[in-house]
Amino acid sequence: MLNLTIVFLGRIPSKKNSQTMIPKGNKRIIVASKEYKLWEDAAIADDLYGIEPIPWKRFRCEMTIFAPDLIDADLSNKWESLADAMVKSGIVPDDNWWQMSGINLAFGGLDRKNPRAVVKIWEMAEALPGDVEKAIAQVKTAKRKASV
Repeated sequence: MLNLTIVFLGRIPSKKNSQTMIPKGNKRIIVASKEYKLWEDAAIADDLYGIEPIPWKRFRCEMTIFAPDLIDADLSNKWESLADAMVKSGIVPDDNWWQMSGINLAFGGLDRKNPRAVVKIWEMAEALPGDVEKAIAQVKTAKRKASV
């Protein structure tokens, strides 16, 4: 099976914890903070530049975080930031469960000199069961009809 390794350098922000509310008419909406957007743009420009989109329909991922300090952090929030950057850059088509069939998250330890996240992506060789393929097609058809 084919695989791809991507290294994101520096501290990885938690998108979920980097949100702000802005007024929009009578409502308030939650959006990513300016700091998070700057990190995401830099990650796409620096860490993801030149990486070709994966050609696989199904894949699984592993993320290992090497932190610059021992401040408490949620691995799942860090993963959301990385997955969103990879989707936005076009490297992975989507992070839904039909395509990304599994995720392993790990804390690799403290590395003050070289904090980073290492993401490994593997192609999944097995096909989805037929009934799942039909369900995916039905959902996609319903989404298309709803958007028209």
